[in-house]
Amino acid sequence: MPKLTVAGQSYEVVATYGLLRRIKNVHGYDLLSAQLTGLTQFLNNVDANFTISCEFLGIKGQAEQDAHADTCSGADIAAMISAVTEALKDFFRGRGEPEMVAAIEKQVSMIQESRRTLAQKITDTDMQSQVTREILSLDFEAEMEKAIAGSRSPKLPVA
Repeated sequence: MPKLTVAGQSYEVVATYGLLRRIKNVHGYDLLSAQLTGLTQFLNNVDANFTISCEFLGIKGQAEQDAHADTCSGADIAAMISAVTEALKDFFRGRGEPEMVAAIEKQVSMIQESRRTLAQKITDTDMQSQVTREILSLDFEAEMEKAIAGSRSPKLPVA
């Protein structure tokens, strides 16, 4: 269970079945999906990064989240996202689903690599319009879903 200190507050970040159901019902992000669609959406949506991470910290009300947002730096949000993905891996590891842990690790790694590649392309070019066209042509979510679907191994029975 990851421990996190954000803006002077300490938290234990735990994924429970009830929390994951709440996130799906309230926010529409299915973090239990074997296709990792909810995780992909979470990782690729800046507003979802913060809102879902706050749910994991127990910060549920809009006023509470707004107050928390006022104290969070970019590094704090990155730490929150990392703690959430670690909590999800712990959840699936505890359920005896190592393939989901591996899929989450791969998903996070692929998204990070896509961002590094995009940043390098932006750095390597001087033409802003070309960069803008490149960014607008990318559909990270669809590419991640295709990659995961192609790499998923059949689920092994749990003894």
